[in-house]
Amino acid sequence: EIFEQVLELGATQFDKKDKKAYKKAQLASLGCSVKEKQKMPFKMYQNRMKQNKEKEAKKLVQEIESGVVTGRTNTPKKNSATRRQEEYRRKKKNIYGKTTSNHVLDVDSPSVGRFKNGILRIRESEF
Repeated sequence: EIFEQVLELGATQFDKKDKKAYKKAQLASLGCSVKEKQKMPFKMYQNRMKQNKEKEAKKLVQEIESGVVTGRTNTPKKNSATRRQEEYRRKKKNIYGKTTSNHVLDVDSPSVGRFKNGILRIRESEF
């Protein structure tokens, strides 16, 4: 424990490269897998997104022409408030149709961050 405290105190004086490595090690010790985004110029990113949209449009046209049935529907999307209400109602009922309380007692909950859909989400300000 003393070693960890000394290391944490010394981490404030690390240079940029060592700070990144230290933060990655901290996240790994919490059980996270840190994935770095590939950096690229914004113009290249915009072109890539444009090409992806064009590919999706072509694919959709081909699927319609060939008569392939997919899970997609052409119905308009619901707004976020409606989705949140439906999700809340779904979560509130258990398998027997009875309503349950909103909080769940979690014995093995993490001390840092929060779990959502099986993923530990940690903000940079939390560690």
